Amino acid sequence: MATDQPHCSPRLNRFPRSARLRSRHEFVAVFEAGWQSATGRMKVFMAIREESTEHNESGGPQPVGPRLGVSISRRYGNAVQRNRAKRLVREAFRTMRHAWPANTDWVVIPRGNRDLMTLDRVKASLQKLSERLLERANLVANPTDGLTNDSTSASADGPTESAQ
Repeated sequence: MATDQPHCSPRLNRFPRSARLRSRHEFVAVFEAGWQSATGRMKVFMAIREESTEHNESGGPQPVGPRLGVSISRRYGNAVQRNRAKRLVREAFRTMRHAWPANTDWVVIPRGNRDLMTLDRVKASLQKLSERLLERANLVANPTDGLTNDSTSASADGPTESAQ
């Protein structure tokens, strides 16, 4: 059976383990040391990760690229609703992560109306909040060196200040 579409390896577009926040310690570090912003659909935290040539606690190499963690409470809904929200956030992150700085960690907390949550809406909210947070952290993309920080200190807003 011939198709007009080029062969695309499913492994190329995966959401690998190295792109996830997995331990409580990693989540707490983002909550405490990062910036936050919110809309009616979600709250997003972002922290800048220290780059190192050393190995992490488990002995493996340091993660490369932005990482995502999703935190969702039982108050959001039943297990089916919570898992759907997590899948939508992960898929939005997976398709958008190439545009974000490599040394950042992100935690997303979905909230709001579960019935109106679609992939396009999640992407739009995530895009809006990520732009706001990157601007607040004074991060700019440098075509030759990658990510740079415009200032030597935290932004005027400071870490963990919420935008309402």
